[in-house]
Amino acid sequence: MNYLEKNSNYNKTAFVVGGLGAIGFEVSKALSDSGAKVIIIDVKNIDKKIKSTLKKNEFEYYKINYLNNKNFNKDLNKIFKKFKTPDIFVNCSYPKTKKWKFNSFKEVKLEELKKNINLHLISFCWFAKQIADQMKKSKKTGSIIQLGSIYGLQGQDMNLYKNTNIKENVSYSIIKGGIINFTRQMASYYGQHKIRVNNICPGGVKNIKDKNQESKNFMNRYNSKTPLGKMATTSDVASAVLFLSSETSSHITGQTLIIDGGMTII
Repeated sequence: MNYLEKNSNYNKTAFVVGGLGAIGFEVSKALSDSGAKVIIIDVKNIDKKIKSTLKKNEFEYYKINYLNNKNFNKDLNKIFKKFKTPDIFVNCSYPKTKKWKFNSFKEVKLEELKKNINLHLISFCWFAKQIADQMKKSKKTGSIIQLGSIYGLQGQDMNLYKNTNIKENVSYSIIKGGIINFTRQMASYYGQHKIRVNNICPGGVKNIKDKNQESKNFMNRYNSKTPLGKMATTSDVASAVLFLSSETSSHITGQTLIIDGGMTII
């Protein structure tokens, strides 16, 4: 047995939704390095700088508004027609409304809650189902990987937010908790077709673009809660995706891989 070959993704096609984001782009690079042909799917327009980066890394890019329920299946069929059925599907997207910061228990409105659940939870579940059905139709033994969060597994620690401008988010916990259990349900059903479905749950991920992480109070408190004393990096998440996408994890499905520096064990 050649374990290096089992860790590779040569001759495979990978779809990465939200592939222009901080985590998504790192995941795309990791999959490309492992030998996969990577198709980045996002709702964003790409500027010249990003376009040159995509070309340099030999990524394909396809813009699709996967938040538009009316045209979703039509647009998805165009992707299948152009790139065929993927062997690997990773959803790193983070759709949210403009009023996302007002989703605390004190401020959230019913309509706002509904909108965010529809944007994030429903889009994750429906996208994954459509991919799994296409894999089944094409008789591919594919791997589907969803991005959850430790806050889909446990409550948010209110002490982390004291003396900061950050608030707890009720919508986030509902969405991520839903994704985690939907992943289990998908794995149970699609396992008969040799399709694996797993979930990655990061804790805090260090991102220089995240204004929340400018708060020294938040960062110091968060890091002190983890046995490793630090946040994860985007490459930590990407490495986990490589594991779950390759044949190394061929007997793993319906599981949640937690990447939190040990925060949830305390």
